[in-house]
Amino acid sequence: DDVVRAVGWTLALTVAAMLIGIVLAAATAVARQSENPVLRYVAYAYVFFFRGTPIYTQLVFWGLLPALYNKLSLG
Repeated sequence: DDVVRAVGWTLALTVAAMLIGIVLAAATAVARQSENPVLRYVAYAYVFFFRGTPIYTQLVFWGLLPALYNKLSLG
């Protein structure tokens, strides 16, 4: 019973993460094509930062971020 519930949560979180990623990607793509220079620059900087940072560095940073704040908890 616990395994089935865990699989359900895993699938729900996977779908939620995919939807958030799709929305952010679409918004960034629209912003990159915008006529507004501020919006275009912010989107460019966002893409530049995440492309330029190694994935392992991002995993360590986002994975260890809760350790910086003792009040944050994942469970």
